[in-house]
Amino acid sequence: MGMRFEVLEFFPDWARPEQDQIDAAFWHACRGGRVVVAIFLFDQGADVNRVPAWAPLTPLDAAYLGGRGELIDWLSAHGATSCGG
Repeated sequence: MGMRFEVLEFFPDWARPEQDQIDAAFWHACRGGRVVVAIFLFDQGADVNRVPAWAPLTPLDAAYLGGRGELIDWLSAHGATSCGG
């Protein structure tokens, strides 16, 4: 999910992905440190604190695992929290 133009293909003018798909893509973008993609998905309504069933981590936790400082700062500024508090 690091390629912004590939992500845009899932948002045609006539359709929209389901919320679960947006949230999952956002989580993966955060884990992979893809700032531009994460911001785009946030603008599309991604839940900044959604914990997926398959990984007991928030997007902020995922960004911490990847050591993504810029993304950690951005997430924190947009209300992201950690599972640890």
